[in-house]
Parts: sequence; C-alpha cells; structure tokens
Amino acid sequence: MICGQGKVSQTVAPSLASLALEENAEDAKLELKLNLTDTELVLVEDVSRNNSSSIILKTTAICHYQPYNESRPVICNLQKMELFSCSMCAESSTALSIIDPFDVMIELVKRESAAQDSSHLSYQLEVGVSVLCVRFSYSDLLLFQRILNSQQFNLVLSDKTSSSDQKLTQAKDDAESTSSLMAAVSSMEVNTDRLSLCLINDCADMDIPLFELHLNDTSIGQVSFEEPIAGTLSLKFGLDYYNRLLSGWEPMVEPWMMNISWDGNLMSNENVDVKVRTTDVVNLNVTSAVLDMMQQMNQIWSSLPGSSDGSSSASPITSNRESFVPYSLKNQTGRTLLFAIVTKTDGTVSLPTSWCEVLHGQTKPFSCISSQNKQRHQDTHESTDHRLVVMVEGWQKTSAISIDKVGLFFRTIFTDEHSKSVPKIVASRIVFDIKCMENASKCITVKSPITLRNYTSQDIEMRMESILDSEIVMSHHYVSPCLTIMSHHHVSPSHPIITFHHYISPSRLTITSRHHISPFSMCMSHAKELPTPRCYQLTLPSHSPLAFLFSCLWFRPAGNEMLTYTNSPISCQGIKLEKGGVKSTSLVSDSLLDSAQSFRLSAMVKKEPYPEEAVMETLGPNTLYQPGHTVTLLPPLTIVNLLPVDLGYLVNHSTHSGKLRPGKEVVLHQVNFYTILIFSNSLKLDLAADGYHKGGALNINSSASDHVLNVRVYDASDRLLLLEARITRQAVGSVKVVISVKYWMINHTGLPLVFKQVGAKSTSSGQFEENEIARSMAPLMFSFSENEQPDLCSMRLGTVVHPTSKPSWCHRFSLDNGNHVRRLRVARSDGRPEWVYNIGIEVNKAVRKYEDTTMVTLVPYNKVINKSSHRIAFTQKVFTQSDNNSTFHASLPGASHAYHWPRHDLDQLLCIKILDVPSTLWSGGFRIDQLNSIVINIRNSENSDCILMKIETVLQGSTFTTVIADASDIPPPLKIENYTDLSLKFWQTNITDEAFRTTVKPKSCVAYAGTNQLWPQL
Repeated sequence: MICGQGKVSQTVAPSLASLALEENAEDAKLELKLNLTDTELVLVEDVSRNNSSSIILKTTAICHYQPYNESRPVICNLQKMELFSCSMCAESSTALSIIDPFDVMIELVKRESAAQDSSHLSYQLEVGVSVLCVRFSYSDLLLFQRILNSQQFNLVLSDKTSSSDQKLTQAKDDAESTSSLMAAVSSMEVNTDRLSLCLINDCADMDIPLFELHLNDTSIGQVSFEEPIAGTLSLKFGLDYYNRLLSGWEPMVEPWMMNISWDGNLMSNENVDVKVRTTDVVNLNVTSAVLDMMQQMNQIWSSLPGSSDGSSSASPITSNRESFVPYSLKNQTGRTLLFAIVTKTDGTVSLPTSWCEVLHGQTKPFSCISSQNKQRHQDTHESTDHRLVVMVEGWQKTSAISIDKVGLFFRTIFTDEHSKSVPKIVASRIVFDIKCMENASKCITVKSPITLRNYTSQDIEMRMESILDSEIVMSHHYVSPCLTIMSHHHVSPSHPIITFHHYISPSRLTITSRHHISPFSMCMSHAKELPTPRCYQLTLPSHSPLAFLFSCLWFRPAGNEMLTYTNSPISCQGIKLEKGGVKSTSLVSDSLLDSAQSFRLSAMVKKEPYPEEAVMETLGPNTLYQPGHTVTLLPPLTIVNLLPVDLGYLVNHSTHSGKLRPGKEVVLHQVNFYTILIFSNSLKLDLAADGYHKGGALNINSSASDHVLNVRVYDASDRLLLLEARITRQAVGSVKVVISVKYWMINHTGLPLVFKQVGAKSTSSGQFEENEIARSMAPLMFSFSENEQPDLCSMRLGTVVHPTSKPSWCHRFSLDNGNHVRRLRVARSDGRPEWVYNIGIEVNKAVRKYEDTTMVTLVPYNKVINKSSHRIAFTQKVFTQSDNNSTFHASLPGASHAYHWPRHDLDQLLCIKILDVPSTLWSGGFRIDQLNSIVINIRNSENSDCILMKIETVLQGSTFTTVIADASDIPPPLKIENYTDLSLKFWQTNITDEAFRTTVKPKSCVAYAGTNQLWPQL
C-alpha cells in the first residue's frame, strides 16, 4: 500500500501554492516556490495489520522555479532525505536505516557557450551530493519483494493506470510547457564526496556486515546527450570486508583512483569507445578470512527457502526484527558471577556502570549497545574496544579483557577481604575462552585453569582436599554429592552439558579462622568408545571453586562404595614447563571384597604454557605456583580393533579375554599392567582374527617406547597374513594397542576377484572357494608376506564366471597412492576372441584412526546411471541387430550398473532403447570412455517421433560414469521450423533407413538431434 503524509498545516500550506505574481510595466514574471517539510512516502506491506512492516522515504524539499531567470531557472534542495524500514506500531524503536540522511542540491545552470547565442538556450544539470551511505540487507530485499508482490500495491498500480488514460490529454498539455526547458538540457554533472554501499547478512539469526564499497571523490560529467555522446567519470574505488574474528574492517581492494571516458553513437549501432586510465596499482587482498566468509554465506543462502523468488515460503516480517545479540557469556566457574561492559575509545576507558548476574551453568546473551542504533553497524568503523570485567562471588573483580578478538585468555584474581568462604591472600587464575559461533556471535566461556579428561570406561568420582594447610578441621565427616559431567555422546559434541545433581550446603561445613575447607567429591562421566575424546572443564561446587585449585586429588569409580579412593593423591604443584611439563603415575582403587577386582588407572598431569607465577601464600619451605594444568585419566590397557573382521584377545593367559567388533575398542582396568612389567619385563597378548585359526602372540616390553610390531596369523590353508600392532605408551602404567592391517582390498566391480603377491606360489590368505564364485562383501585383508618377492600385486577373475575357460593373472600393479587400470583376460577354450574386463584401481591412504591402512578400491571402468523417467535398456552396438537378449541390460529409473563390454574386440559404442514406450528403436552408438555431454535421438518406428535423451560422461576416480537423463529441461541441439505450407522431411547425412527420417508439418517446429553422433552433423 502506498500512502503519503507531511506537515502541511503550518509550514507547507501557506507556501505550497505560494505564487508570487509580480507585475510591472514591462512584463509579468511568474515564480513558483514549493516547500515540503518532513514529508513521508510510506510503503506498507499489509495495511490490515497495525504491526506491519513498512518502508518510509522521508525528506524536506525546497523547490524554486523562476523561468524569467535564464541563468538558474530551477533550483531544488532536498534536505535530510532518508530511506528506512520499520514496524508501523513502533517506528522509533524498530527503525533501521537503508539510506542514511543526506542532502542533494539540483540546479539547472545556463551554459557559458549559450550566453552569446540568445536564440538557442542550453542548460547543464548539476547534481551535488555530500555523503551518501547505503546499507542493504537480506531482510530488506525480502521486504521489498513482498511489498511489490502484495495485492494492495498491484491494486494501486492498476488504479493509477486506469486513471492515467483519462488524464493523458491534460498531461500532454502540461508537458508541452516544460518540454522546451527540458529539451534545453544538453549536459549533466554529478559530484559527490563519498558514496558507500554496505551489504549486511541478517539471515539465519545473523546480523553482521559483509562488504562495504567505497566511491570517493566521484565526478560524472555527460558532455552531450545528442549524438555523438561523450562523458567522463572520475572516482576513487575501494572495497572492504568485515573480519568477524578480529571485529574490524580489512581492505580487499585498496583505494584505487581511475578515470573513465566514453565517446560514440548509440542510435547508429556504432561502437562506443570506453577508455579507463589510471596511474595507481590495483592492490587486491584475498585472505583465508574472506574465503571462509564467502563459502559460509554461499552455504547459508543456498539453503534458505524462498531466497531466490521471494515467495510466501520465506517467513514474513510481521513485527520488528529480532535484535541480533553479538555476545553471550557462559559461566563454568561453579559459582555465581557478575560481569560488566567497559569500552576503550581513543585511549579512554569507561567505568562499569551496571553489573549483570550469571548463575553457574547459565549462558547469558548480552550486547555492548544499550539501545538499537538506526544506522546499523556504524560503530564498526570506530576504534572502540569492548572489554569485559568479571567478579566471581568471593573474589575481587578482574581487570578488563577485550572480547572483540577470539582466543584463550586469562586473568589473575584475588580473594575478597570481606569473604569468609575462601582463604585470604590467595591469588588464582580465571580463564576466558572466546570463540566465534556459527551465527557470527561470540561466546565467552569463563572457567578455571584446570582441565580434566576422563578416557576410562566408567564414571569417575574425584575427591579434592585443599593443600593450603596441613590441618583439616571438620565439625563432622561429610562427603559431598557427586557432580556429574555428561559424556558427549548424550549431547551435541560442540556443547557439552554439565549438570549439578546437588549443591553442598555451606552450613554443613565448618571453616576455621585459618579458612580451611573440608574435602569434597565430584564425579565425571567417561568417554568410552568415542572417536574423538571430549575435553571436560573441571568445575567446582558453589561455595569456593577457585580455592580448590590448590588441592590433592583422589579417584575411584562412581557409585561403587566397595572400592576405596586411590592409594596416592595427584597434585599439580611442582610440574613446570622447564622440567618437561608432564608427570604421570599409576593408581589403584582397592576393592574391599576381592583384590582381583581392584580398579586400576593412570593419571597424567600436563602443565599448559601459562607463565610461572608464584602465589602470595606459601606452604612451608615450598612456594605455591598458579595452576594451569590438564589432568588426564587413562586405563592401564586399551585394545583397539581396526580390522574389517572380529578380533579375539587374551591377556597373559588370564581370564581377561574377549572379542572385539570391527572399529571398536576395549578398556581393561583389572589388568595390573604396571606390576606385570616390573616382575616379568613383558606382557603377552594373544590375538586371533576371524577366519584365521592360528593366532599371533604379541609381547609388550617394559623398556620399549612407542613402536609398531608385526603379528603373524594364518588362515585354514596355513597362508600367512601380517597384522600391525601399534603400541603407544600414554603414561606410566598405561598402554594402548591398536591392531590394523596394511591393505584393505575393497571390491566394487560386481565380479569375483582373486589376489596374490607377484611371484608368490599361492593366492593371498583369506581367499577360498567362495571367492571364486562371487565377490566378497567385506574388505579382504592383504599384506606382502613373502620378503623375497617384490611388493607388487596381481589379480584375476574368479574361475566360476566362465567355467570352461581359464582366467589369466593381470599385469602387476603397485599399491602406492594413485589410480590404475588393468585388463582381466579370460581365454576361450574354443579359440574365439577372449573375454576382457577393464578394472579401475584406486589406491588411497586412509585418514584419522585408520591412517596406518591403505584402502585399495576395485571399481568398474564404466558405470551407467539411469536418471531418466523411463525404463531403458542398453547394450553394445554390435548386439542391437541380433536377438541375443543376454547382452541387454534393463535399467529402472534411478538404477546404477557396472558395465563391462561383452565383446572387447568390436566397436565399443553404447546404444540405448526406451522399454516403456512401444515401438522405439535403438539409438545410435556413442562413446562412454571419454568426457562428453551430448543429446541423442531415439526414434519411434510408428510415427517417427523424436525422444531426446541427455548423455553425460564424467570421470570419477578411475571410473567413467555415464548418466542418462531426460532432455526436456534443456534446449535441444537443433530446432527445425517449417514456415511453408508443405510438409517437409529431413534426415542426417548418410541415413538410408526410412525409419530415421523425420517429417515436420506446415507451420510447426520439431526439436531434433543427430541420429548418429559419430557421423557429421549435416
């Protein structure tokens, strides 16, 4: 809906028709002045809602028309002209600027060349703009589209069109009076100091600037509007992008001065000469930040519904847009904290005015701007540093930390002198982890400097006791309830959930005058069988989390009262970077019932690269240092199966045995690995892979470092397979054994294949009679078991495919990275040409946990995919004239087929036929062993109709994939139009069969493609 409003009651009404008729003795002079004050043109999306979105054009205009003044007949001044969007119910609070307020001066000035010739007046249109700033976002685009597509807008346009016919005559008469003046405009000049266009992405819960285009010192001059035209353009061009990681603008195209001129005739269809002159060097900066931003925006915009057509599928803006909150603070300190925002501008730091409370585990969004700014992201060009001040309950406030940059930062905090819940004169660290989220906001996580990782198979309960003093005074014995940190397979991997089951009541504890705090316990969940271990931050109960950073740690399995805490504690003190920064020890949680059921684990404490800072409080002769460590709990023995089959294991001929599924791992806590290595100097591990009756023995020595050992296993035919065991010492008393094989042979050809090492007398292990009949669905484990022979492989076809013939071994090939093609030949017993199968070989090194394995994938050389809407058949061209249906391949829509040529000695051309359309003929032959994209013609023998199909062949790895699809969505290669009154018949050159000739009726057209793609398209 279009509507207008303005203040005309006091200012405009007297001057709106202010016609000053000044008559004198010689002639009458006419002068027209038009003043419009705070006038608005409003475009409303839906007038039926009071909270509908709208676009408002607002300006104050002063127009002065004086035809008697030949030097300056027209002067128009537009002041504070702006364009913005808002909600009709709350304009002031929801207004978002699209075009910032600017001033425009428009004048018609008499040209100097026309001053001498009074009979022919010539004017120049001069436009002056000071600063023009445009901010355009994705939501603005959708709003414009919805307004243009609205019924009210179309109705207004139709009404104006119908009424314009009635006023056409009057408009022509009025135009004649001004046409002479406008015809006298022969040139134009536009000058602006600065023009900027800022593109803003406010979709998918975002509101962040992307690019900003600058045009400085712009001057446009059109010398003449008559033929030949000529003009000039002078400007300084620049393009910036917003780096959200640094919260600042960076140049993509640095300022570049250039001059453009043009000259030529447009009406006579002659070329227009355009010349670009510059003396500056174009400096283009392409960084990883701008490439990542473009890739992310492409993914977001392509996934938005209705983003291209602005249809109703895009959600309409029914009220004010939700304000984007650029920051959020997550409290993982264990206590309530307060935070405030301060800003640093030009070296001046403001004082915190208001504090916001955040409970433990709570995430609170906040913004550094108190109210919504109409000029969006205008503050991004200011050198303002937003800083955060945090005050944890019981501690003094921290110094300010910048939150505009991402990274891991820390501050030192001191206890509050008036707090009775923590020891006095104790300093501690608090960590700020600032990360950039997917919606471009920044998440600030406040946490302690100790990180706890649990790689065991069970939830671990941890007991902490302060070491600030050796004396512990308690009113009564009390062990606090457990703090459970959920393992990340229950939640999103990027957002672990920390849940407090109970809080410790401060009234249950007695704090002496020396501020001793009683021990307490916490429980953390395990991360068993997880591909990437989750790092859990150590958070403490609500009474004093940071005070317990100086504590001794004891562990035991959670929920098992029959197990004691570990025999010795763990402390982070004394572990320094200059001493290696890592300390590990073997721990045991004894069982009160059976010593054999004791729970064993290892603890590794690693010093993170924090500076060594001494604490003001000392303990005897030793000085306390600020903690900044990672405590990792590890099982004594971990066995990982990276084989494609089941793996059996037996530890030291004991009861510790079992079977592992492929890709799984087992953690053994009852194995006294540390004691075994001390007394017997080695640990024996028996392994048996599925399908191999003789298992291999693996001896793990106590003195050996990380290494790889070969494990020899044998199948039922006593053929050797070498497995690899990677032994990693994670900590004292903790070993991880990863079992893998060197090669996986993955058969995707659809044919039974048999492999062997070149020069070996027999086939490789794991292959039996069933491998001669059909292909194996599971990968085949392969290794070069004969050291005297070269590390090369060969393969042949299974003997059951052609029972009366003998398959031959193919030419040898390497299993290093790369792609190969080999021919498998099968000689016929009757002397006819042999069968030949082309097999593609793709050798790729696996990644991540399978990095020690090489994946060898056997694929067909040709593959046919039917993506059409028809049921089709395809075969080699030589068989289209015979009735041998055994060579035909029927394909349903969406089906994929591995294809091998029946006769490799004949022309390797493929033909297709549509089965669900009666009386269709075979198409002409086309090649499928080269990259190509063609359209073929399939004829109907009854009415000679043409059915066009699109054929596209692409190379995927070692396979040529041919995709057959309908050609209805693309233009035909040829369109034959018959404008005569006769029926015409046409055909491709060299076509002799009448069935392949096409008739086009009078006054009609036919889509056509060549019958044979290999013949000349004539």
